[in-house]
Amino acid sequence: MIEIFEEIYRGLLSLTLLEGLAVIFSFSSTILLIFNSVLVFPFTIVGSTLYIGICYRTGIYADIFVSIYFIITSIMGWYHWSKGLWNTEPPIIDKTKSRDWRFLLFSFLIFYVILFFFLKGFTNSNVVAIDALTTDLSFLATILMVKRKIENWIIWIIAVILSIPLYFYKQLYLTSIFYLFTLFMNFVGYYKWSIQLKAQNQ
Repeated sequence: MIEIFEEIYRGLLSLTLLEGLAVIFSFSSTILLIFNSVLVFPFTIVGSTLYIGICYRTGIYADIFVSIYFIITSIMGWYHWSKGLWNTEPPIIDKTKSRDWRFLLFSFLIFYVILFFFLKGFTNSNVVAIDALTTDLSFLATILMVKRKIENWIIWIIAVILSIPLYFYKQLYLTSIFYLFTLFMNFVGYYKWSIQLKAQNQ
């Protein structure tokens, strides 16, 4: 146990400015999402841009695609929460319907298989299975977040639990600690959105 804390301490001493800024912006975006603020999207764009460089340096290649995807969906979400997309009004907090879950879960399984074999065949990643899984979960959570579906928090919780040991293994210690705080904040976010959803339905 002592060795683990010593390793974390050494890792924090070697913390790069890039990782520090990425953690600050990403954590801020989680706080903004809890408060249902549209500002979550510009903060996510900046944080995701910073994490592209971090993931490339550490060989977590699938997360590069996640960061690019976050940037694209954040631009869409920013507009959707502000003015509405697809000829709709800006969304309010809601639950995902059963028919939508069937499509989302089918897409999730298909994309996981594609991503797994892509990473295995075309990269030198040594964490293929968990890298593909956390990537796929992040894709699903982001779709639900853009649509303002409360289940986005549940998917984020699962993704964060899996990401903590992944980033620790890759010696991104501050990011691992950030994910621990994020895990707690995700539970807070789910609770707060649940209260708002209940108030809307009364």
